[in-house]
Amino acid sequence: MILADENIAAPIVERLRADGVTVPQVAEIAPTVADSEVLRLAAEHDAIVLTGDKDFGELVVREGRAHRGVVLLRLAGAPRRDRGSLVYKR
Repeated sequence: MILADENIAAPIVERLRADGVTVPQVAEIAPTVADSEVLRLAAEHDAIVLTGDKDFGELVVREGRAHRGVVLLRLAGAPRRDRGSLVYKR
């Protein structure tokens, strides 16, 4: 399972879901929660966090918070409509 942070574009989440990946999105289940809460939710559900936010590095590396994994996604300059196919190709 992948937990998509609020800053992950909808086309990316839609593409992953279309290919059968379970991807709850923070914006749908707990909008505006702090990064520490996102990480807690992901650990609770044994999910990897997909985010565009570098602050998760602070939480997992420096603070040693429990996690299954964090994927930092940076697609600056890529057209929004193309981002899903850039991230996941079957």
